[in-house]
Amino acid sequence: MKQVLILTLVFLSLSAYSSDWSLKNESDTYDLMPLTPKTKFSSETLFNSTNSDDQVLTIGSANYFTRKHSNLSLNENFNYGAIESLEIGASIGYQISDEIKLNYGPASSTNGLSETYKQSGLKNPVLNARYRLLSQSSSFANGDFLLSFSPNIGTSKDSTATQKGNALRGSTLILAGFEVGKKFSDMAWRLGFKGNFYGTGKSEDVSNSTSTTTKDSYSDILFDGSWQWLFSSKYVLNLNAGFGSIGDSVGTSSAHIKVNEQKRSYTLFGVDFKYILTKDTDIGLIVSNKLYDKTNLVISNTQTNAVVTLPEASTSDTIVGLSIKTLF
Repeated sequence: MKQVLILTLVFLSLSAYSSDWSLKNESDTYDLMPLTPKTKFSSETLFNSTNSDDQVLTIGSANYFTRKHSNLSLNENFNYGAIESLEIGASIGYQISDEIKLNYGPASSTNGLSETYKQSGLKNPVLNARYRLLSQSSSFANGDFLLSFSPNIGTSKDSTATQKGNALRGSTLILAGFEVGKKFSDMAWRLGFKGNFYGTGKSEDVSNSTSTTTKDSYSDILFDGSWQWLFSSKYVLNLNAGFGSIGDSVGTSSAHIKVNEQKRSYTLFGVDFKYILTKDTDIGLIVSNKLYDKTNLVISNTQTNAVVTLPEASTSDTIVGLSIKTLF
């Protein structure tokens, strides 16, 4: 990690030294703060693959279970420039696969047991808006307010070791954020704050609708920044880094079992390489890593008050994505 940070600082210094610092106010599909021009449409297709480190939970020094998580998803985003400073849109996603593998260790009563939980299907749609409060043509920088709303459109079905669940969230989601940044002829920068606020929800066991889990509300807060370098008429490189925090995630089943993944922080680092096919179309390759701090998974019985605390080591998610964006 130290070598990566040093190389990043060297790259930023060289790109800043050699950049053309004249302002560029025109919109491009690859912008760090994209705003669809008035009366224009834009579409972006995203294919993402996420793989997590083995998540090992222990009781004392003994392994309780090891958890492995991976998923593939496809998302389609549509946006329309309603007025000069306002973009509205919608996102539709499909979970191609989501797989969790559990291998139980000697600290559990099922030592040696392996289970696989799978889910797939349509995800909750998202309605989006981006409003440009400040413009660099008349202010010190661009400043955008972001707002998204994802409704609860159906019952979330939890998978079992023998039956596949669906990809619905089972609750509402509101995203609010603010970004500030500036765009020059061959470079740009952006700083942002985003908060994802998940409402209370409920899910059912896919094989038994009377077996339910209620889920408390929680939030995911992220502060991040990006640097962009257009190093030819065809190639764009974006670097992104951020710090975030996820609040307590609590679910209580109808069998009186309460599972609480306690608050944890994370750091984010990503690289996004784009190739400009035409003035209005680009394709991209995205690689990012999200590193989570240590936390605890607390399992309790709300009737007997029996509590088991499972320390969870640091883990990370590696995300690889492909994108294509078009303005028309």
